[in-house]
Amino acid sequence: MQLYLAVVVLLFFIHHVSLIPIGTEAEALEYLTQLGYNKCQSQSKVLCSINFSSILRDYQQTFGLEKTGKLDEPTIELLNTPRCGNADRPLSSSVLALTKSKWSKTRLRWALRNSSSRISHAQSLNIIRDAFEHWIKHTPLNIEQVCPTCEADIVFNFVPVDGPSGTLAYAYFPEDGRVHFDSAENWIERFDHDGTNLFLVAVHEIGHALGLKHNTKDKQSIMYPTYQLMPKGDILPNTDRKWITDKYGGIQFDCTWPRYDFTNRDLDFAEGEHIWASGYTFRTVALKSRANGKFVAAEHYGSLPLIARSDAVSEWEKFEIVPVDENLSLIALRAVVNKMYVAAESGGASPLIANRHQISTWETFQVVKLADGTQALKSMANNRFVCADNNGNSPLIANRDSVSAWEAFEIIPQ
Repeated sequence: MQLYLAVVVLLFFIHHVSLIPIGTEAEALEYLTQLGYNKCQSQSKVLCSINFSSILRDYQQTFGLEKTGKLDEPTIELLNTPRCGNADRPLSSSVLALTKSKWSKTRLRWALRNSSSRISHAQSLNIIRDAFEHWIKHTPLNIEQVCPTCEADIVFNFVPVDGPSGTLAYAYFPEDGRVHFDSAENWIERFDHDGTNLFLVAVHEIGHALGLKHNTKDKQSIMYPTYQLMPKGDILPNTDRKWITDKYGGIQFDCTWPRYDFTNRDLDFAEGEHIWASGYTFRTVALKSRANGKFVAAEHYGSLPLIARSDAVSEWEKFEIVPVDENLSLIALRAVVNKMYVAAESGGASPLIANRHQISTWETFQVVKLADGTQALKSMANNRFVCADNNGNSPLIANRDSVSAWEAFEIIPQ
């Protein structure tokens, strides 16, 4: 019985039934009750001692409207604006007792169970992965993507909610982790007014999944309840950064590097060749593929997968060797061009790309010495060797069980 009540209360807390279009007092009262503005939580004027005008004035004040207490044009327009389905205010203290303000662990996994018919599954994964990065780069959280059917802490689904507009999506607070996008919405990748941008909504809902509530005081906040188009570059203003770091703690990027004393210690990868680290300044190297004699590049400033097709070394071809364990047996590669770690994406199922702020299993590699003096990189994500596939004409990917010329690299200090 206790579990049943908990489920009922949680569903009420994140009520996603929309009444749009809203035009009458009865419709508005029901909707405002769902959003947490009706303190008595009854939709009956007889049972509720708080009159409708009082509830409406509270809503108007929250969003900076004139407090008329009437369903005037600006209020009706706001009530019908597409938004997140989560309540703006907790509906009761019993609800708060059933939810946590944050995850009790810092290593989380996420999965996308399905996708919209308007955006491919692969691109939806990229969008959600990018949305996560905007949160975790400010925190010590380590959040990894897993397969669609794998067990995960945060699970994304596209489901029918209320048709186009109205409720765009809603999310459950820690440690539930469900995030639902309305499958009826016109989801788009572009940042324009021709549809609903999936990235913007994903960043907002991930905020809820990490424990953040709505911010009704700052319209520039990504946690503002209603949908609004905003530039991707400034997606998290200082308000949101403070909220997430207050909850999970902040991070200095150098603090993600192992705090071992590497002074005067060498990383001896090949006979007569030393790639060393002194203090916290790590050696910069280039990777030259034995398959085609070309250098590995994080092209377009790291936005594209790594590929071995450069004839010379520029910033795109430089990587920092970052020791991962105290014995110096495992390393990470940090692209100089964007200061991001190289990841064996999707647990090694996708090409290597320099797009991570932190080191986890996907960003960890073992350097294996080969008889000819070159080295192979073995991904700890799947225990397979990194390959300059198709003789170097395809992006690097960790998908080989044995080593040939395609899996051999020269690690050249710069």
